Amino acid sequence: MKRIFILIILALVIGCDNQNSTGGEEEQPSNTIVPKERVETVETPKPSPTVTPTIQTETSTPSTLPSPTVSVQPTEVINSNKTLPDVDKVITGTYIYPWSNPLNSGTAEVTKISTNKYHLNVSVVHGFGHNIGEIDSDFTYDGKNFVLLNDQYKIVTISFTDYTLTIDYPGEGFGGAGAEPKGTFYLKNSGVDDAPFLRTLYEKLKLRDQYRHGFTDVLTYNINKTQKVLLVRSKGSINRTQIVAESLVLYDTSNQIFDVLGEVNSHKSQEILKKLESLKASPELIYQLLHKDYADRFIELEMKRFDNGDRTVGEPDKFKLTDAEAFYIVTGIEGATSTSNNKRNSDNIGSIFKTEVDHSDNKTVTIHIYEIVRNDKDDEHTATADWLELDRSTGEVSSMIFDK
Repeated sequence: MKRIFILIILALVIGCDNQNSTGGEEEQPSNTIVPKERVETVETPKPSPTVTPTIQTETSTPSTLPSPTVSVQPTEVINSNKTLPDVDKVITGTYIYPWSNPLNSGTAEVTKISTNKYHLNVSVVHGFGHNIGEIDSDFTYDGKNFVLLNDQYKIVTISFTDYTLTIDYPGEGFGGAGAEPKGTFYLKNSGVDDAPFLRTLYEKLKLRDQYRHGFTDVLTYNINKTQKVLLVRSKGSINRTQIVAESLVLYDTSNQIFDVLGEVNSHKSQEILKKLESLKASPELIYQLLHKDYADRFIELEMKRFDNGDRTVGEPDKFKLTDAEAFYIVTGIEGATSTSNNKRNSDNIGSIFKTEVDHSDNKTVTIHIYEIVRNDKDDEHTATADWLELDRSTGEVSSMIFDK
């Protein structure tokens, strides 16, 4: 009887040990991520974009070309401390790299296919060599794991916060030099249904409803590990391709607080500039935030020149813009040095708006923006909106009226 009792005790002990050894977490496939509580960290994966653009041709090894105007913020991997509820783990929309421009950019599109099934398309372009990287795959989310369904991307992991998408994998393999499609992408636009992060931002800005629901883009720029500057660009209600309003907002990821820096326009540029300088933003970043269109068009011209064999790109002592190129930077109109927009009525009353190259020398191009106002047959006069001076070497534009 005693022997039977001992055997029963031994059986119970062995059973408990077996249960403890098999009752833990299930082994996860290599292409999944188990969402965890997130802690704000910044990590720069290797390789990362550099401040100078990478140039690569089919017959040469990568080399660098200095350019005073082309800056890239390092690709980073961020884990936000703002954990999303399971129902909102996947935020659909368009995500972009911080400080994306025509020379160095990364875009990730997340769309919903069906319940718990989505599609991810990532495209990265880097350098004058036009190096590219791409990821394209459906993925699922079951409330616990993100699983990419294309076997090609088994090593790729993805995760979301309320405003970021982070893509990571060991080493290289899906892109050219400097164009690996990984790192942290920031929410730019979530389409008709504004994501919670964007709704909160829009409320802070008091953004009118006509500019919401997919008609405003948010571009992210890094100041430091926890502070981001958001460039909020709204499109017109009539012409949806035209940017009609821009604002800058400081976002602190450590406490999720928005601080509106102000509206971007000529009249307030000095006020915002001082705020950005107090944040220790670089001169290149400040120019990009206050004059993004100008900065991007100059980069486009540099790339076009380089593609056509011009090797003075990046050398301010040798590189010179033409009058027509300077005019393009300011207006976006190619092959011209003047433009006119007649807004007068049938009685010839009203204004004619004009922008034209007024004069230039070896160093600068001066552009006059004005209107010819006609109130009646005896009252016609000219009203200046701005005088712009453009540096032929750097492409930088300054207002001779407001940047004083």
